[in-house]
Amino acid sequence: MAKFAYPGNISEKHPVQTRISILKRFSLVSEFADQGINPDTQLSLKQFSSAAVSDVTSRTLTKQSVEKPEHQIYLYAPASIQFADGLTYDNQDLGLFAGALFAATETAMEEGTDGGGAMETAKNVATGAGKIVGGIGVAAAGEMAKATGIGQQIRLRTGVARNPRTEMLFKSPTLRQLSLTWKFMPTNQQESNHIAEMIKTVRAHSYPDTAGSEAVFSFPDIFQVDFVTNTGGEAQMIKFAKAYCTSVNTVYGASGPAFFKGGKPVEIDFTMSLQETEIQTRESILEGF
Repeated sequence: MAKFAYPGNISEKHPVQTRISILKRFSLVSEFADQGINPDTQLSLKQFSSAAVSDVTSRTLTKQSVEKPEHQIYLYAPASIQFADGLTYDNQDLGLFAGALFAATETAMEEGTDGGGAMETAKNVATGAGKIVGGIGVAAAGEMAKATGIGQQIRLRTGVARNPRTEMLFKSPTLRQLSLTWKFMPTNQQESNHIAEMIKTVRAHSYPDTAGSEAVFSFPDIFQVDFVTNTGGEAQMIKFAKAYCTSVNTVYGASGPAFFKGGKPVEIDFTMSLQETEIQTRESILEGF
């Protein structure tokens, strides 16, 4: 397992560090390649599908991990580390009919529990039903007015608009994203080579592998980003779950062109954007994510 660090004396100068672990994601295509089998030429689609189902079943039953550590990178904690939690909702117009239905039902239930007994509750429900029927009639008339354009004229003349009774319906949390930027300024050619190799490693594992197959990709590898102290503990920050690297941006010479002899850059701005592989829930948030 290769290990990279920048700067070289990171533990002395930076009490909090960014630890990036690159985890090799299991891929059936890569496993075939390791066995010297080319799925394009040596396996039929049926054989490949059968092997995939068998392997997934075996790994699920044995709870075998599909990831193994490949590389570790230690960098200083960059500026402006931002975690954004997002939750998505749909806006739903309940409309006149739904509004009348809910209002009538609530009224009937409330009035029926005030001590009037079963007969009073039945009466209230009946009254509510009458409101609902009336609401249906009004809604039908409204639809007809909308279709003929009369409704628009009425709104223009009266200055009254229908309340759509819009409410929010929860949909799901969003997959969180994290973007981190570092500035590398190597002090010599050797350190410049070290940074170049580190950047190439991150970029390579962000891409899919073909493993000799022209028909399919194996998934890119997974990145685990942790913020740790120089004594080995965790920094008091929100945790970021396992993620895929969705983009890598490398800028050479942002302050102006500058190179060592042999063309090795003196200044490099490096940005990684990541997105978690799974959504978070209340339970995981309470665990620190």
